[in-house]
Amino acid sequence: MPKRKIVEIKPQVRNPQRKTLVFDDGSVFGISEDVFISHKFSIGEEIDEDSYNEIFVAESKSKVFNSALRLLGYRMRSCNELRRRLLEKQYPENLVDETIDRLLDMGYLNDLEFAKAFANDKVNSKKIGSIALRKEFVPYHVESEIVEQAIHAVYEKYPVASLIERLIAKKKIKSGMELDQKTKKRLIDLLNRKGFVWNDISKVLNDLNIKI
Repeated sequence: MPKRKIVEIKPQVRNPQRKTLVFDDGSVFGISEDVFISHKFSIGEEIDEDSYNEIFVAESKSKVFNSALRLLGYRMRSCNELRRRLLEKQYPENLVDETIDRLLDMGYLNDLEFAKAFANDKVNSKKIGSIALRKEFVPYHVESEIVEQAIHAVYEKYPVASLIERLIAKKKIKSGMELDQKTKKRLIDLLNRKGFVWNDISKVLNDLNIKI
């Protein structure tokens, strides 16, 4: 089996964290710093075809993993979302799945923690109810059981009644005010659009002595 000898090792101009291996047959191979360190390459080293293929696989895994870390660096993501984004980059499915498993083992991916953070952000910023919040989760394909745990947790932190009261107050409507039918309809339509269930809406309106 023919071998290739490494005749030069140099950092890449655009990314010094990557190295380029130059072989005696004129071929070159770019590798990441972690692959370079793990294989301990040196000038004059001879590499057969099997070893060359092992390096290729290791570098492919490193590319997928580092790409995943960059995506996670922007914000938390669900497993399904991260998997979809990596596949969109044309990475092999088996390497993507292997990367997801590795990140789960490392604790970098956790759908429950993602769901809790996601729910917290949406409710805090949008003041939405559970119906709307469930719809927000749809694109991320998080398991329904996890979604429900996150929803339960977020409304313990942000009680539904308080959210509805804040939305009502924002409309400058106070307890005991007499509202005409048009104003009441607009208010109820707003609370429906925000995703609150009717039982919660009606209870808060009754507590505020706003007739419906």
